[in-house]
Amino acid sequence: MLNTYSRMKQSDKIYIAGHSGLVGTALVRLLKARTFTNLITRPRAEVDLRDERVVRDFFADERPVGFLHRQPAPLPGHELRIARAAKKENAKHLFADETER
Repeated sequence: MLNTYSRMKQSDKIYIAGHSGLVGTALVRLLKARTFTNLITRPRAEVDLRDERVVRDFFADERPVGFLHRQPAPLPGHELRIARAAKKENAKHLFADETER
């Protein structure tokens, strides 16, 4: 599932989108259990993934080394907005959905 995460340092800053959902909660627990200490989570009220400017500003401010994003059903543009912002800040896409494994 998280084959790229094995190359991450426990201190690397990792953004977990959807951290309060079923999969996001499990990812946070898994990474904490593996002693990752710099996990970034934000509620939708702070980082609305539908707003490209907000996503871009968030990645520029936080500068995560990697990010995790898993959504149960595709939402138009989410992946593209996150990918653009992440690429600009050199963040690695660790996991998005079942089709990318």
